[in-house]
Amino acid sequence: MQESKYKAEDAQATVPEIRQLIADAQNKTANARQALIGAEHNAQIARDSAQEAQQKYAERASQVCP
Repeated sequence: MQESKYKAEDAQATVPEIRQLIADAQNKTANARQALIGAEHNAQIARDSAQEAQQKYAERASQVCP
């Protein structure tokens, strides 16, 4: 009976550590999510810039070479 009590106390002692690990994991997940959102935004800007440049150079090429 005493052994079970010690095991239960040991298990309870690890609860704060486990909660901290969960909180840390949640923070890392939130940071990763924000980084992905930023990367997606930058990719969209790059795509839009490339499309604009392609269109601009195509227009210039058609004016030079009718």
